Amino acid sequence: MNFTTAQVDGHRVDDMEPINFVCIPFHDIKLAQLEGFRTRDSHLYRFFAQHEHVMKTVVLNRPTMLLELLLKRKTLKSRGEVLYAKNGLYITKINDRLFAVDILDLSFFRPVVHGKAFIPTLYSKHVRKYLKALSFLKVQDYVTYESSPLTVSLCDELKPKYKVFDGVDNLCKHSTYARISQQLRELYTRVIDTYPMIFFNSRDSVRYFGADDKNNVEFLANGVDFNMFRGEATLRPTIMEGISGPVVIYAGKMQEMLDTELIRACAERLPQVTFLLLGKVLDAQVKAELSNIANVKFTGDIAYPDLPDYIRNADVCFIPYRVDKQHGGDPIKFYEYMAANKKTLSTPIGEIEKYHNGESVIVCARDKFVESLERLLQLDTIVDNDLPESMTWSYKADYMVKKAISR
Repeated sequence: MNFTTAQVDGHRVDDMEPINFVCIPFHDIKLAQLEGFRTRDSHLYRFFAQHEHVMKTVVLNRPTMLLELLLKRKTLKSRGEVLYAKNGLYITKINDRLFAVDILDLSFFRPVVHGKAFIPTLYSKHVRKYLKALSFLKVQDYVTYESSPLTVSLCDELKPKYKVFDGVDNLCKHSTYARISQQLRELYTRVIDTYPMIFFNSRDSVRYFGADDKNNVEFLANGVDFNMFRGEATLRPTIMEGISGPVVIYAGKMQEMLDTELIRACAERLPQVTFLLLGKVLDAQVKAELSNIANVKFTGDIAYPDLPDYIRNADVCFIPYRVDKQHGGDPIKFYEYMAANKKTLSTPIGEIEKYHNGESVIVCARDKFVESLERLLQLDTIVDNDLPESMTWSYKADYMVKKAISR
């Protein structure tokens, strides 16, 4: 991709001054360092830090609460070279262009009482420390990138040159945020009314907030790193070595969206097939409903760098989601399956129906799911998906950067 001759909104990118990106993501960089850069926001800020028109990318992690440390739910500092450590503020250099800011918060009772409603306060109460970190790093003029409405109050006080909001999912539809759904709706509305650049990864979210006619709101689907998932299967994971028959894989977190009844129906119809469910089980009911089925196996979380080996060795990859429980998301795993040239099956979630070809990629309703899986398992063909460059995370990050610097 030739950035130097690119134009955005009639402006040549090479005529623009390089910028700094300050990211306040939903998933902080400590999680990405632990599990791999697997979420939309972490993919994007990783590529921001590689972009030739971005000088420094600084990730402002959510303050870590003392209670989280005591319960060993989080670590305090990001991995890397610690440049500053004083009075509960930690600045870490991850590489020459990527930095992380961590803060220790001593709140104890208020987070327990208020739950997720405390998150905006948790950020904004430490604005001076965040500003001190940016000053230390000599980051003055910058663009902010946010992927949660709960960081809006902090961003207001940072006073960036330009604001980018990326609606990773519609949190108003998440059951875990039900107690603050009205607060969230008000924050999303405020963002749409005041931010110059807003992206959602689902048209459903754009419609939900009545933003179809807003010039500052764009739909931008999720993506994939082609270099990571393309290629032939070389290493067969140990977990798969003892499996002789076909393997069907689901790769992702398991919560209320996962249709356990549909998985059971598939497993009972196809007893010769092993169904590998890769990822964290966030809803205990999922495991309770499926653990007694002999050909359904839970592997636990798989480190993201190891995930391609599992997907490449699958016969079919599937996404058996409950459409009625979707929350305006766009399944990244679907694009990863396609990039790995795997036979792919999903219920209609997000923006993926346009990739249905009726042969190697099937997006279908629940009542057609089991028979579609049988057909895919019988399909004897080499899959070679011709995917556009615009599907890559590097392209999407570049698009955001170029739009920001053209303002």
